[in-house]
Amino acid sequence: MRFGALAAVAALAASGVSLAAAHADTTPIGGLPATVSADPLPTWQLNGVVWSQTVVGNTVYVAGSFTRARPPGVAVGGAGEVVANNAFAYDITTGARVASFHPQLDAQSNVVVASPDGSRVYFGGDFSTVDGQARSHIAAFDTATNTLSSTFKPVLSSRVATITVGPSAVYAGGWFTKANGAARTYLAAFNPANGALLPWAPTPDDTVMSMVLAPDRSRVIIGGRFLHLNGANAYGMGSVDATKGTTTLPWAANTLIRNSGTAGAIDMLRTDGTYIYGSGYVFGTFGSNFEGTFSADPLTGNIRWLNDCHGDTYDIAPIGQVLYVASHEHDCSPIGAFPDNKDFEHRATAFTTYATGKNKGPDSWGIDFSSKACGSILDWFPTLVPGTYTGQNQAAWSVTGNSNYVAYGGEFPSVNGLAQQSLVRFAVSNLAPNKSGPLASSLPTPTAASGVAGKVTVTWRSTWDMDNQNLTYRVFRDGGTTALSATTSPSLFWSRPVLTFVDSDLAPGSKHTYRVSATDAFGNSVTSATSASVTVSSNVPAPFASDTFTRTVASGWGSANVGGGWSTSSATPWAVANNVGTMTLAAAGAAPSTYLGSVSKLSTSLAFTFSSNKVGTGGGTYVSALGRRVSGAGDYRAQVHLLTNGTVRLALVRATSSGALTVISPETTVAGLTWAAGTQLRVRIEVLQSNPTTVRARVWKVGTTEPPGWTSSVTDGTSGFQSAGGVGVAGVLSTTSTNAPVVISVDDLQATTAG
Repeated sequence: MRFGALAAVAALAASGVSLAAAHADTTPIGGLPATVSADPLPTWQLNGVVWSQTVVGNTVYVAGSFTRARPPGVAVGGAGEVVANNAFAYDITTGARVASFHPQLDAQSNVVVASPDGSRVYFGGDFSTVDGQARSHIAAFDTATNTLSSTFKPVLSSRVATITVGPSAVYAGGWFTKANGAARTYLAAFNPANGALLPWAPTPDDTVMSMVLAPDRSRVIIGGRFLHLNGANAYGMGSVDATKGTTTLPWAANTLIRNSGTAGAIDMLRTDGTYIYGSGYVFGTFGSNFEGTFSADPLTGNIRWLNDCHGDTYDIAPIGQVLYVASHEHDCSPIGAFPDNKDFEHRATAFTTYATGKNKGPDSWGIDFSSKACGSILDWFPTLVPGTYTGQNQAAWSVTGNSNYVAYGGEFPSVNGLAQQSLVRFAVSNLAPNKSGPLASSLPTPTAASGVAGKVTVTWRSTWDMDNQNLTYRVFRDGGTTALSATTSPSLFWSRPVLTFVDSDLAPGSKHTYRVSATDAFGNSVTSATSASVTVSSNVPAPFASDTFTRTVASGWGSANVGGGWSTSSATPWAVANNVGTMTLAAAGAAPSTYLGSVSKLSTSLAFTFSSNKVGTGGGTYVSALGRRVSGAGDYRAQVHLLTNGTVRLALVRATSSGALTVISPETTVAGLTWAAGTQLRVRIEVLQSNPTTVRARVWKVGTTEPPGWTSSVTDGTSGFQSAGGVGVAGVLSTTSTNAPVVISVDDLQATTAG
């Protein structure tokens, strides 16, 4: 919510400057839809404010308050500037001015819409003449010739703020009380051929700000500041018959969303031909209850979803599966997005047009929409700087587009740091330069520390990208150009995980520096500054858990040499004898596990040696190293798969305390490694940091050198798993195995603090 953006309505009206409609990610993850690129495309500029836009073919018609237009890259008053009084048009594919459209309006226009067939565009606003001809607050232009209609000449007593057009009526809403000399309270309809006043005359008790014709054209959905519509409670929006103007039609949305009067309004309504989309604002005292966007069924008004996202929303454009928004959003935490920050408001954003989850409630106003579905915000955050023309500290007021381009209008002087005033275009990635990359300013200098012999832990906070959530990070040592590692991790500007890399096998006493680069899907890359030099430690850390199994235990594993007692799923499959701990997989599908519950570490490095007494038939045998077991949640594990053909595979798995397994890094065949009954293998899993956690593992044959690289590595931020835990061992015998029991022997287990 912004108090300043809408507090001066009366003063602005008197001055002739209006609030008018004051009211992705290009390579997405998780199945979300793709957005346009965040690259601002060169577009002709205007010297004032754009309130509204509409697209017909490739032409964008523009309504606003301005007097001059100029080419992209040209400063005010520069070469090529032309007169453009309150109406303008440009090509959405090139950004070039459409010179054939140059009407001169004597005052601002507040809205422009197209007829259903695109043959006309209608402008509404404060003007009284167009090119010296009388046109009282509304005018029509033929798009084939871009000329003023000589037959459509209604007369309204005051501002037209919104227009919607059907096949046999032009509906106008705003501040007027008379139309063609007859009484009309904020709403009127006209014959599109000759401008004659139609009988349609609903009666809201306050100003109308937006209208849209339902897809079946049977009704008009109306939004504004009114509390009542045709004498009935409406709370800022309602549905009326498109011919009669009656409100016998249901509109359930206003029983949930209630914005009206001096405290708020429903300021924009749109349709994608299937559903209705709307937006609202609140200011001052909280007599109203909703800021954000919503979608409703066009016949019943039943809410499909709503995004409880604070900060006035001025315009919306549903394009495919993406809803583009012009606003100054500063708190979208109720839908699981960015928290409140009025110093970092977002003027152009994008959301799914469909529900993906539920609101979290109550919000910061104490309003609880938690029972209602919401969409997802998409990683698309171009930076539009607020302008000064209206004095309202706003940037974008208007958004429109088609399947290839999205166009924003407003009073912004620049976009993404580039001078581009009042108008800007964005394109889908195959039409865009795709140069909007990771933010260098948000990629800090990494820190490097060494507390373990031969190892350096490099740590850095991830950066973010205006239109790509997944970024790949590479670590470089000592000014080198060959990356030591490459890790892909998602981030958003409000959720930037801390990432780590452990550089191993370094000479104790040697000194090293590190840099980190971040690269997006299109190859745009930024590189951090170089870390301070770090001296590699010679310290060999004592293990916090170790076991050589030099005891005899008939049932269970007893107590480890270091780390306390072993807790087992049941005593029967476990024993200690002949200097090994054994785990008996007694039947197909058996899945025993054991762990050291008295130790708890956040970052661990666990390794142990194991072998199998026979080759399990069917799907084979699984042996897992549990690198972090969090009580009540589950564990991260490295799962070694011993196949019947002698192949060894490795997967990283997240296991819940109930036993459900989720593979977080798919099985990878370990190159050059084979096994047979009695072959001793050694597995190591490292689990590092949290939010997200880095999990990585490798497996090798005992008697060979431990490989320097990791067979599998992944990051995971699942809630409940981001705290310290114990370590353990688990096994599974395939459900298709026919030669149970299979006995797994474990030896030389050691766990140290990673890094």
